[in-house]
Amino acid sequence: MVTIENELLRVSIEELGAELKSIYGKKTGTEYLWQGDKTYWAGRAYNLFPVIGRLYEGKYDVYGKTYEMPPHGLVRKRMLVVTAQTQTSVTFTLPTDDEMRKSYPFEYVYSIEYVLEGAKLNVNVKVENRGDKTMYYCIGGHPGFNIPFEGGKFEDYFVEFPDAGSTKWHKFSQNILMSGEVEAYPLENGKLPLSHDLFPLDAVVLANTGGKAILSRGGKQRLTVEYPSMPYLGVWHKPQSDAPYVCLEPWSALPARDNVREDFAKKEDLFSLESGKTSVLSWSISVEEKN
Repeated sequence: MVTIENELLRVSIEELGAELKSIYGKKTGTEYLWQGDKTYWAGRAYNLFPVIGRLYEGKYDVYGKTYEMPPHGLVRKRMLVVTAQTQTSVTFTLPTDDEMRKSYPFEYVYSIEYVLEGAKLNVNVKVENRGDKTMYYCIGGHPGFNIPFEGGKFEDYFVEFPDAGSTKWHKFSQNILMSGEVEAYPLENGKLPLSHDLFPLDAVVLANTGGKAILSRGGKQRLTVEYPSMPYLGVWHKPQSDAPYVCLEPWSALPARDNVREDFAKKEDLFSLESGKTSVLSWSISVEEKN
């Protein structure tokens, strides 16, 4: 376990999956990150790469071959190595091996850097293509947040999208794959009120949210996830439950379509990274604690 901190926040991350384990607000003594409970969801904040969600029949094609990939990809169940660390930042790097190449046949370096900047935790994901072929992938976050974190009950909280446009809802099929159905999602004055029956099937996947989501009950404490370069946000907790958390999941791409074995070179929303190139994608979590 690695801990970074400043005068406002203390953040802990473990080497398995480089997964966040704690986001602690020092001013109010509040733990904002969901602490995991197998009754609902044992995870806390998966890092998603090179896929998000499930693949149809667990398989995909690339360069004329078929491969298998577990849900959410390769990072969350792998041990990462700390390659740089200061009091307020840490970088984890994913070692690749032959077993991983059986699922994802590229030569690359994946690293994730956590940096504290005041009351904001910046998350910077870097991918370097060290192979001789263009690689295809997507990046996502999956942080869960305790509700309530400022008193009240779950239904008192809402997710506000201050910069949202005409918000679109990308709907899941019964197999928890993309159905292809897209419809307008009517926010209430730019807000998504939370309720346990919001998740009868799986996540509510939204587009055109403006790259910023604010979780609060309208009081003195609020939590903001910013994802300016990621077009989708999944809002989720365990379906058909009274789970006391919500995940705000910034995604660079949608999960696979139902009844379609995706060809990564043809899936339009995947990143394509040419040989020898490097790409960095950033998002953040920040906490506001007013007196």
